[in-house]
Amino acid sequence: MSSGEQITVTAESNAYEEEIKAGMKNDGEIKAGLLTIFANARGQYIYILLSWATAILRGFEMPCGAFIYAMVFRAISFYDTDKEMMIHELVICLIVYVAVSIAVFLLHFVSVKMDLHCSLDLHAFYILDAAYFDNPQHAPGRLITRLASDAPNVKAVVDSRMMYVVFNMTAWLVCLILALTSCWQVGLTGTVMSVLLGIVMVCLARTIQKLNLQFMKVNQAGKLSIEVIENVRTIQLLTRERYFYEKYEEASKQQKRNEMKKGYYEAANFSLTQTFVYFSLAAGYAVGIPLMTRWDYDVQAVYRSVFSVLLSCLAMMNCSTFFPEFTKARTAAGMLFNMINRKSKTGDINEGDKPNLRGNLLFEGVHFSYPQRPHQPIMRGLQFTVQKGQTVAIVGPSGSGKSTVISLLERFYDTTAGIVRFDGQDIRKISLRHLRSQVALVGQEPRLFAGTIKYKTYLMGIKTIQAVQEALDKARAGRTCITIAHRLSSIQNADVILYVENGKVRESGSHSELINRKGRYYQLIKKQDIAS
Repeated sequence: MSSGEQITVTAESNAYEEEIKAGMKNDGEIKAGLLTIFANARGQYIYILLSWATAILRGFEMPCGAFIYAMVFRAISFYDTDKEMMIHELVICLIVYVAVSIAVFLLHFVSVKMDLHCSLDLHAFYILDAAYFDNPQHAPGRLITRLASDAPNVKAVVDSRMMYVVFNMTAWLVCLILALTSCWQVGLTGTVMSVLLGIVMVCLARTIQKLNLQFMKVNQAGKLSIEVIENVRTIQLLTRERYFYEKYEEASKQQKRNEMKKGYYEAANFSLTQTFVYFSLAAGYAVGIPLMTRWDYDVQAVYRSVFSVLLSCLAMMNCSTFFPEFTKARTAAGMLFNMINRKSKTGDINEGDKPNLRGNLLFEGVHFSYPQRPHQPIMRGLQFTVQKGQTVAIVGPSGSGKSTVISLLERFYDTTAGIVRFDGQDIRKISLRHLRSQVALVGQEPRLFAGTIKYKTYLMGIKTIQAVQEALDKARAGRTCITIAHRLSSIQNADVILYVENGKVRESGSHSELINRKGRYYQLIKKQDIAS
């Protein structure tokens, strides 16, 4: 990866980090560092330690290379004076090369085998209360995207990428020490050059990152293209193709001007990184040659120092490529641990009593508002009783709180005020897992694995519908059943029908009783008959 590409990736990482932090701010931020990620890699500690050990050992690969190159240089220097000594030295170099090659192969093989998959406990994620998922920031699509992108990002800290950084950082440190101990003048020159060049590169990198981040935020071309593609039919119907084409063209030209503006900085940065190797070699030899010619400094030591400086610079450049990924890993870990460590508002799923439930229900003065709309009450003192084995149907206009009854009964939410009782016991004191194991929920939304609704129901004539209804009647015999009715013809045999409006029970009774009253339920029946 070139330096310019690396800085662009870093800017994208910063934009990604800002997006995640915005989401975390809404949830209550949980900071996570690299140590937090390691602490949550339960059962993998032995492998992590072994991987780090092999990576550190591999870090001596580059210093060994510098040492061997110096040995080869010394052996060749005997060509005119002592050929036997030259051959002897070259044989030693060959043996050392083979030994180092075998060691590097084995260590690299072990480090790859230690490539870990980040194991995160997402059990808590599955039992969060429904209010968490009502938040637009926690929509299923967003959460799926987060899990799909954040988990691989966290993995960067515990897989071969981290091992590669440890390997290169070890090589950088050992090469620098070798350069300073072999010839401190050359080593110090290389170190000073690296620091000065590093400062210049950091300044350029920060400038380019700021420009990238700024341009990514104001980039309208990409957003506009997505909106146009999604609404292409509407645009065609309104004959506004030319307008959006010109708008996209102007946004693209602005993006081009922005890219050209930062191109000068990227060109300077790219040139410095590509020529740095030659500058370091030139500086090393500029200091080393006078030492050898004027002060009879050991040639092998000078060459070893120059080559060590060169390899230390290469090691630093190699590992710097992965720094943006570790930034992503820290940010992604914060989001993941935010979800994993979040406590459900409905409490621990296993805590609570586990009574033998018979099926008597009581909604006692229940008030409720959804957390996302706290100032819009759904229930305003809802009160009704269901006896064991009864079938109770709840009807009413849209938004009256019918489905919310089931949500409170399943404890997807807890009441704002009032109590829901199960066999006289507050439902909040019953173990959530035990409660849900005793309650079966049949949703109103169809789940079709293949085909269409028409294909799935084309054989359902009147007789088939009656057969299905009879089967349902047999299945619920002796069981307490609450039906949220949209098709009123299916609830005429219910023991009790509750008409709910504005969060209160307005009418209750059997089908015939409510028809004779000619109240709200009667009017609802008439409207549905007219509509059908």
